Amino acid sequence: PRTHDVGPFLRQHRDRFPSEFAALIPEMSAISRALANERSRSFYGDEAAGLPPEMLYEPYDAEQALHQANLVVESCRRLLDERI
Repeated sequence: PRTHDVGPFLRQHRDRFPSEFAALIPEMSAISRALANERSRSFYGDEAAGLPPEMLYEPYDAEQALHQANLVVESCRRLLDERI
């Protein structure tokens, strides 16, 4: 889909995936939603408050986002490796 949040697509098509991958869909959907919601703020900051992105986030936030993204990437990698 042409959206940054693919969680609804994953949930809608859960039955098309192997059970091991499908079991991770709730977590991956939550990650997708959270990262998609932060995407604009991470680029432009909080325009209403006049705060640039670097004032909204700490290194911990980046570590969490990276950890979550890695979980999704590794899950997808395993899924694709199974299909080859």
